[in-house]
Amino acid sequence: MPFVLPKPAEGFTAFETTGYAGHVRFANGFMMQWGRVSIAPDVANETKEVAITFPLEFTHAPIVQVHPHTTVPHMVEVAIGTGNVSGSTIYLRRTNTTATWVSWVAIGRG
Repeated sequence: MPFVLPKPAEGFTAFETTGYAGHVRFANGFMMQWGRVSIAPDVANETKEVAITFPLEFTHAPIVQVHPHTTVPHMVEVAIGTGNVSGSTIYLRRTNTTATWVSWVAIGRG
């Protein structure tokens, strides 16, 4: 029997992306959404928070992961708050006031 690769997006129903944001929805109700936001702390060593809104609402609060992108070698801490079906809050703290891109991915039922 010959080896056959599986379809890469089986159950796939919708996909949209613009710039650095987008979403994909599967036939089984699973959905992934992603985006990024630039955060510039007002004061060094103080936490700045920025609210994000998901392009599409989830049916239950999703799992959300965040990741900072920086070329400035200083201590950077980033966290995600307890979100809900429509969005969450990103918290950024760093030892200077350099603007930092923070990417996020939300995964759950859509």
